[in-house]
Order: sequence, then C-alpha cells, then structure tokens
Amino acid sequence: MSLSKDQLVHISSGKNHTLALTNNGNIIAWGGLGSSRLEPSGNGLCIGQPGDNKPILLSGSIRLKTLDAGYGVNLGISQENQVVSWGTSLIGLGGVGNAVSELTPVPIKDLPLAKFVAAGDQTFAAIDLNGKLYTWGLNDNGVLGRSTSELNAKPGLVEGLPQLKAVSIGQSFMAALSQKNQIVTWGSNSAGQLGLGHLNSEKPTVLNSTHRFKNLAVGATHVIAVSEKGQVFGWGSNHLGQLGINGKPYIDQPTPIFIPEKVRSVAAGLHFSVALTESGKVYTWGWNGFGQLGLDDRSDSYQPRRVLGISGMASVAAGETFVTAANSHEIYGWGNNASGQMGTLASIQKTPQAFLKFS
Repeated sequence: MSLSKDQLVHISSGKNHTLALTNNGNIIAWGGLGSSRLEPSGNGLCIGQPGDNKPILLSGSIRLKTLDAGYGVNLGISQENQVVSWGTSLIGLGGVGNAVSELTPVPIKDLPLAKFVAAGDQTFAAIDLNGKLYTWGLNDNGVLGRSTSELNAKPGLVEGLPQLKAVSIGQSFMAALSQKNQIVTWGSNSAGQLGLGHLNSEKPTVLNSTHRFKNLAVGATHVIAVSEKGQVFGWGSNHLGQLGINGKPYIDQPTPIFIPEKVRSVAAGLHFSVALTESGKVYTWGWNGFGQLGLDDRSDSYQPRRVLGISGMASVAAGETFVTAANSHEIYGWGNNASGQMGTLASIQKTPQAFLKFS
C-alpha cells in the first residue's frame, strides 16, 4: 500500500474499526465489522480477529470528502455531495429488509445532496446542503425525531428543526448543532442525556442555554459539548465519571467540566470522554476498562487528565472502547485493540502509540 503522496484529513472510529481518509480520497481501514476486511474464506466480511491487523486500502470509483464509522455500516459524502454507505448490517438498512453487505461506498437512494453524516448502531442521519436533517434506520424511543410506523424506516425529513450543521447519535437519542450554535436533542432521556433539566423524553427541543456551542459528541447515554469560548460542558449519565464529576450518577442539564486550557473539539466513547485542546493536547476521563483513557492504567477517572506522550494533535475520534488521535502524518491509538482496529498495537494498549505513519 503506497501512500507516499497522501496526507490525513479525517479519522473516524466505530464500534471496533477505524477509518482514515486522505487528501487524495483514499480510505484506509482497520479492525472488525465495517472495515471491509474479508474472512479468510472470502465468503463475507469478518467481525475482527486478533492478529489480523493489516490496514486495508478500499478500492472503488467514488471519492469521499468526509466519512463516519458506525457499528458495521459506515456513511460518507462523495466529492459530488452524494451520501454513500458501505459495510454490513444483518437486519437491513433504512427500509431494506435484507442483510446489507458492501465492500466499497455506494450511493443511498432517496437522499438529497448533503454536507454532514452520522452513523450509529442501526440508526443514521444526514444533513443536506440547506441544513435540513434526514434520518433512517431503527426508530427506538423516537431517536429518528419523526413519526413513522416502520421499525426500520426509510430516509425521511425531520420537521420543525432549525438549520443544522452537525449531528451525533447515541443509544436511542440524537444531539444536533444548529447553524446558530444552539444544541437540539431528542429521543431517550433515561439519564438526562437530552439536557433539558428532567428525565422525560421529548420531541426535538432546543436546549435553554446562554452558551453557544461549536462542537459536540455523544456516548451511549451522555453528551459533551464545547462552547464558542472553548469551555467544555456535559450532561447525561455519569456513573463512571464520563462527565468529569464525582458522586453524581447523572446530570440532566449542561454542567461545566474543568479543563485547564481552551478546547477545540471533543469525542465520546461508550462511557468515557475525550477533549482536544487548541494547543493539540488530549485530555480523557470516565470509564477505563480497556485502558482507553491512555493513562497507563485501567482505573476509571472522575476528572479530566492529560494523555502524556503525544502533542500537536489535529483531531481525535473515539470508538466504543478505544481512541484514535492524529496529525497530518501519523495516527495514534490506545484502548481496546482486540479486533485489530489499531493495527499492530497490543490487544490492550494503555498508552498512545502510532499505528500509521505517512512517509
């Protein structure tokens, strides 16, 4: 695999696989279901096998400008702004009842041209060029934000929303960022993850906050967001410290999380959180069962701590139980590597190590 003229422009981490997109439109993949790695027999896509950790360079005629790794199915946006998907879903995808298996990106019908996509666990979303949101897949607890009688719904427009620029999918809920930097949430609210000050589920609702936000991320049942001033706020489940506060099992409205410098962006795994500062440092907190906090231990942390051994990072991404961080020429990883989602690193990687370097 020759990438001598490529530079990294985007990384995304799914349940147990990692995707990287280069400036030349190449997609590189590692790990289990969703990586497009073939089983040894060649009869299907694998679910990940320890030791089989070589990166895959996806072929295909469609070049992408961005992508998002899901739980088996990935989404992307082509250079022509088409929404595309690839990977494996055993229950079908968005109204298609048969199992889906695609090794390379293919266009999704019934969707307009788009600028942002999000892939969850059998639930998906896309924001069109005008800021309108389309959702599809399983509609558990109203996660699609619209009424539908279909259990596995086709793509459809979510009415009544402000114009959006980003959306993120948790377990049966979504959180979106409007073009005016307000946050809108809907779906399950079992742990206060909608940030509305109560535990009742709601249709899409704008958070009542004096702050404006520039970035957000969601875990299984928690949300973290970065204000325009670089402050981090969190709400939802906190039973393992994923909101950086000790002693409260959940928080139902945005609450400050102290980090000693301004933050550029955030990422969230199953029950843990990651922040990337404007200076390129990485902080982590929450559940640490696989060493995914990168702190050289497996103890949970109820306050943000800096990940040592890396600096000058340009982006971070969180899978379910692992983290990747990158600059333009290296990708680092830590946490769970049982499916080879971080290449040749140890199966439990407790500190950051590079697993891809561009020449």
